[in-house]
Amino acid sequence: MDPVPFPDPSNDPSTDPATPSSSPTRILLSFVGTGDYVPARYRLGELTTEHEHTYFATAIAELLQRRGTPIQCAFLLATDAARARHGERLCEAFRAQFHPAIEARIVAIPEGRSQEEIWRLVGILASHVPRGASVVLDVTHGFRSQPIVAMAAFPLLYRCLSLRADSRILYGAFHALGEPSDVKSRRERGQPIEPAPVFDLTELFDLARWADAFASFALTGDGRPLVHRLRETRNAARDEHTRYLQPKIASHLETPLYAFVDALDTVRSDLVPTAAKRLYDALGEGFAGLERNHPATVIADLLQAQLRTALGTLVDPPREPPERPEDFEAPTHAYLAAQLATARWLLTHHRLLEAVIVTRELLTSLAIALVRPFAPDRFGSSSRSHGNRLTLAEWRSELEWTVEQALRDALGRPPRSDGLERTADAEKPPEAGSLDTSPPPQGLVQWLRDHASFSNAMAQIGTASRDRRNNLMHAWTGCESERLGASASGERTVRDCERWLARISELLESLPRSDA
Repeated sequence: MDPVPFPDPSNDPSTDPATPSSSPTRILLSFVGTGDYVPARYRLGELTTEHEHTYFATAIAELLQRRGTPIQCAFLLATDAARARHGERLCEAFRAQFHPAIEARIVAIPEGRSQEEIWRLVGILASHVPRGASVVLDVTHGFRSQPIVAMAAFPLLYRCLSLRADSRILYGAFHALGEPSDVKSRRERGQPIEPAPVFDLTELFDLARWADAFASFALTGDGRPLVHRLRETRNAARDEHTRYLQPKIASHLETPLYAFVDALDTVRSDLVPTAAKRLYDALGEGFAGLERNHPATVIADLLQAQLRTALGTLVDPPREPPERPEDFEAPTHAYLAAQLATARWLLTHHRLLEAVIVTRELLTSLAIALVRPFAPDRFGSSSRSHGNRLTLAEWRSELEWTVEQALRDALGRPPRSDGLERTADAEKPPEAGSLDTSPPPQGLVQWLRDHASFSNAMAQIGTASRDRRNNLMHAWTGCESERLGASASGERTVRDCERWLARISELLESLPRSDA
């Protein structure tokens, strides 16, 4: 069956906004049923209504008023049958108890007997919610699917209409007292009737927000929504109605998760594996003391499973990348493998520019590891400094230039067709007296000649990844990309990068040993 299009509320006379002349900032949306309602007192947290209410809508209005968050307008959502049975008495109850502080209006809604009527109800809800308002949705009564539809639509209204964070979903649990006939019987016999509890279902809406944050992290590696949810959890821990995750977990994970996200956002391939491992370790530590009977354990378990799954390729097997400067000068196989895992992780999460950038950096690290067995005297801080004239970045560029020279000699190719990008001016070597531009070690040149497959792969991947990186970074227009032969779709970039990384993985296993 074809999906029912989202209706235009302006075409439905029942959806005419019944808002007061000035848009209220706090409103109540309450469904009206056709049942025989029994008066009762209600309890929300530590507050209890001072007297019995036949209608839960007036009960919640009193409770919110006593909490210091009074509503200004009540939209009473009623079908024709519900309006005929309760509409006039319900409006009179609001006028008697809250006029003129609260303006109550009956809003006609369909019964929801068809798909089209369900979508009409969503449109009616949207048309009666002012942008930026605080909304209290009462789903206690209503015909069949109506409260369910309202709860399903609430996340849409929350996001699209920028509702305030203190918006709530409430349910008056009269059934906790027993069947209405039993409650009447006990009252007639003079037995005390306890207040009916009010359930705050807003935490169920928060499940959707957690789901969005999980999806964002799983699909794109963007952990900022998760950081935001953890921060909100920690800040709201003192509110008994929003304590859906223990604050200990939130505070324990927030810092390492933010560090991991920051390393990704700034493309710090040297920090990503370390941050991932620390976050992975924090998962075990933060959840160790979790009370298993806590009602939000399901969220905690899902959070732990989601993060462990997402981090698995970065920390399995666990790697501790080097952190000392001298370690970066001599990349170990473990460090190169960690960079490779980072590039693959970024590609899997469709972060194309970052994946290509890390791939390029991995090639530089591979070049440095390639030089070490043939020129050990050029490694170590004393050899690198040249009288403290070289930074670590300059030193890496120098070795990169050395490998490019060796590739050119080994393959007999002109500079522009070699793989590794050198300095800003690709036609010229580093300035004399700046970097060491002496001929590459003959042992390195000979090794590259003897391993032609390795040399060709390194040159080809270097050229292709350089052009693709430049295309992505410089935002070339279509005509420029076509002229430079660098135009590629995102799908093609993914395929090419997957191929490059698979080949680089093979190259890592072919690197010469330090005793070569």
